[in-house]
Amino acid sequence: LSLANDGTLSGTPTEAGSFNFAVTATDAHGQTGMQSHALEIATPALDVTPGVLEAVVAGAQFRQALTIHGGIAPYTVTLAGTLPQGVQFDRDSRSFSGRPTESGTFSLTLTVNDSTTGNRATLTRSFELVVQAPALAMTPAAGDLPTAAAGVAYAQAFAAEGGIAPYGYALASGTLPAGLALAADGTLSGTPTEAGRFEFGITATDATAGTAASITQSYALDVDAPTITIGPDALPSATYGVDYTAVFQAEGGSAPYTFEVTGGALPAGLQLATDGTLSGTLQAAGEFSFELTATDALGFAGARDYMLEATDRPDPTQDAEVRGLVDAQLQSARRFARTQVGNFQQRLERLHSGRRGTGVDSSVSVAMQRSCMPSPLAARNDDCAQPIPAPAGMAPGADETPLGHQQAPRGFGAWIGGSIRSGSFDGQGGSSVGFESDGLSVGVDVDLGPAFTLGAGLGYGRDDNDVGNAGSRMEGVAKALVGYGSFHPGERWFIDGLVGYQTLDFDMRRQLSADTGTVRGQRDGDQWFGSLSIGADLGEGSWRFTPYARFDVTRGSLDAFTETGHPVLALRYEAMDVDGSTGNLGLRVDWRHRITPGWLTPQFRIEYQRELEGNGNALVRYADLASGPFYTLSPSGLDRSRFMLGLGLGFDGDGGWSTRVEYRAETGSDDQDDHGVMLNLQKDY
Repeated sequence: LSLANDGTLSGTPTEAGSFNFAVTATDAHGQTGMQSHALEIATPALDVTPGVLEAVVAGAQFRQALTIHGGIAPYTVTLAGTLPQGVQFDRDSRSFSGRPTESGTFSLTLTVNDSTTGNRATLTRSFELVVQAPALAMTPAAGDLPTAAAGVAYAQAFAAEGGIAPYGYALASGTLPAGLALAADGTLSGTPTEAGRFEFGITATDATAGTAASITQSYALDVDAPTITIGPDALPSATYGVDYTAVFQAEGGSAPYTFEVTGGALPAGLQLATDGTLSGTLQAAGEFSFELTATDALGFAGARDYMLEATDRPDPTQDAEVRGLVDAQLQSARRFARTQVGNFQQRLERLHSGRRGTGVDSSVSVAMQRSCMPSPLAARNDDCAQPIPAPAGMAPGADETPLGHQQAPRGFGAWIGGSIRSGSFDGQGGSSVGFESDGLSVGVDVDLGPAFTLGAGLGYGRDDNDVGNAGSRMEGVAKALVGYGSFHPGERWFIDGLVGYQTLDFDMRRQLSADTGTVRGQRDGDQWFGSLSIGADLGEGSWRFTPYARFDVTRGSLDAFTETGHPVLALRYEAMDVDGSTGNLGLRVDWRHRITPGWLTPQFRIEYQRELEGNGNALVRYADLASGPFYTLSPSGLDRSRFMLGLGLGFDGDGGWSTRVEYRAETGSDDQDDHGVMLNLQKDY
């Protein structure tokens, strides 16, 4: 304050208190007067606005300034109490600011001192700062969630907003489907293992300190049961007695699956494994209906109806393997007989002109020396002949006797012969058969006169057959006893005959056409066979032409036998006849040519064969069905007409050794072929 000359006391006091002073007044004449005064300056009244702080939301930006009224600036401000996290108070600007992260009511005391000297003005004001928790929102909205499927992975994210991150999530009520879990980050995920409708609540809580903000929403989740489908759509048909396998599959659920029959029944002999494999050997025929249920790993199931058609056992006569084996047995028996007939016929051919020591086929022959009386009319290579100089005009070494057969009796002779044959034929029903056959014969004969020779011998044969393409096979063995003779009624004519008996033994292995297994069998039999031929040796000098006719006949039977190796597909074969007869017309041409060490004899043969009688039928049944049904199988026969061609080469050494090799081929019109090689080696004594 200041006192002006005119007596005015004015100004703005900055100090409060009681002040005593005297005022002297001087007039214009210099006269003075004094007056004492007392001045009381009161302490100023302070105020702060606003008196109440506005409410704050946690997480929201906040700023509020305080204004001080009254007193003398500058002011000194102090704040007592605890501010919420995230909020600061600036004393200079006297303002609150920040982003509160803590909710609640915070009591504050503000003290303001002004700059008044003396008794300064002071104001103390209490405030409450209310920080409200934020209001949260959460997605998805309450209600139904997207549908889940049992056994299928599922995921649903929940997200809260409006508060302070991070948020935490928890199941507030209800139950989640088994297999699903709610993570703290709000992800509901997993693979549900049960189906149904599930209602639950989820609470999201933010990170606000103090009292955190939260929101709870109710949800419903439908978990559909999986649709389990079973395959295949239909089962392949089955056959009585045949191994059967079918595999069921399931999809749509959670693997692995287990399978069971829940309705109807499987045919006898079949079993269903839990992995869906249907297998076994059917013991019944007919139509069988059943319901199959597949259950997945979660217990969900699906069912399907099936019908399995089981046919009766097939007609064995339509089985190429069966037909082929029957054909192989019959043809093998015929080959055994023909082999022995061929071996002994070769010996008989060598007797026509007195060449006693050369009757061996496709093996080694041995000619034994005989005791006999020499004849001056004997040919050069007669066993008992002595070399005689050739007459004039005849090639040295050519036969000096006529082409007839009248000779002196000459004791006995022994020989050995054999043949190797291979070939194939196509039977009915695709039953192709390939064979390899060989036979060995030995014999002893004796001259009963100049025109008649009688002998006997033994034979052994082996025959291997590959039947079809599946691995079926047959092996046969024959043992024979043969008697034979040759009669020469004139100088050129001859009549040869033989009769024989042989036992047959066959071992067979049949591959089952309707299965993966094999069956085996062993069959015995016996057979009579005979041959009668008539012909003439024609020609002069080095050439010889021998036309002939021959009739061959076989009579035999094969015993009944039963296959083993399969309970229902093995067959019983009844006894059957093995008969046949063949007429043959042929021509043999020989040319003898002299070379330095001996005689070379090329040979050509052609023969027409006509089948006059075939085999009987085979009767078969399944081995376990004693009363039948019986099936009749008509075996494949040889071609009714066949041709045989032979090419041979013989050599007669001057030292008494001789050898001959001949190739023979038979062919027919129905893809039947037969090839043979004959080898002869002998020594004359």
